[in-house]
Amino acid sequence: MKHSFQLMSAVALVACGALLVVAASRPQDKSGAKQPPAGEDPAMMEKMMKLAMPGDAHKALAKQAGTWQTHYKMRMSPDMPWMESDGTAEKKAVLGAATSRRPSRSP
Repeated sequence: MKHSFQLMSAVALVACGALLVVAASRPQDKSGAKQPPAGEDPAMMEKMMKLAMPGDAHKALAKQAGTWQTHYKMRMSPDMPWMESDGTAEKKAVLGAATSRRPSRSP
């Protein structure tokens, strides 16, 4: 028991030392210019906003917008009888056509 505690202590000490070496060896900005916080780089934000705009895949999904009649058929296990349900679903574009929403209703 004493040896395993000593071994765990030694491993923890080595891990802490490795973290200190890694932290000390990180490149530092010598110019003194203040860098924007991570995730707030204007060029990166512009690129992300451009990539987030709806594209061809969203146009294809938009064609599915409308009210649909639904029919579900399911069973809880292979030896149980089938259950069927009819209903309606209205699919519409949300978030500027970035995605779609389809709530379903069954009587």
